[in-house]
Amino acid sequence: MQIIVGLGNPGKNYKQNRHNVGFQVLDAIAEYHNFGPWRKKFQSLVSEGYFNSKKSILIKPETFMNNSGMAISEAVNFFKLNVTKLTVIHDELDLKIGKIKLKNGGGSAGHNGLKSINQQVGQNYLRLRIGIDRPRNTELVAKYVLSDFPIKDRNKINTVIEHISKYFEKLANGDQQAFLMHVNELLKPITADNTSKHIEDQNLSSIGQIETKLSTLQRLVKKFKN
Repeated sequence: MQIIVGLGNPGKNYKQNRHNVGFQVLDAIAEYHNFGPWRKKFQSLVSEGYFNSKKSILIKPETFMNNSGMAISEAVNFFKLNVTKLTVIHDELDLKIGKIKLKNGGGSAGHNGLKSINQQVGQNYLRLRIGIDRPRNTELVAKYVLSDFPIKDRNKINTVIEHISKYFEKLANGDQQAFLMHVNELLKPITADNTSKHIEDQNLSSIGQIETKLSTLQRLVKKFKN
């Protein structure tokens, strides 16, 4: 048996937020793998099902992000599970959209949901980190994670969620390598698009610098003509 948690905030106002990508992935997994209906338990919404013959509990804490550990602690203690049987799916600022990574154990890296979990049950659990990218202005992080994806990024993240849910059974059954191989192969067009955008931004920046230099030169020429 295992517990799979998706992190997010409850309520329709947060449903499409970047910070709620954990909830969004869990909804897709439940639907794709025909899990049972969501019901209230452990201060959460809970759905039960199987990956092959392995019983799995999907949990979406309703304690709000910063207190996620309270709900997860209740579930872990109720089922008397070792924390190594816990997988947490969450948004990751330090990964570009279209990038996912697995991490066993470790600190919270500033993520308040992980910080709460670490305080309540310890750090020795698996994390599935889903890239949402980081705003250039670090002072805007809180506003950024609590805002919705723009349309272009929404389409990308929907593709990420689709591929994760499709191959999640491999991860649930312990084959981390196969899960990453299949999902990352399908996400290559998205990561390539991110690279192209970065190059495009650099080019636009260079053009702007050239135009600025030309404008300065033109003003000097005009001054000498007069």
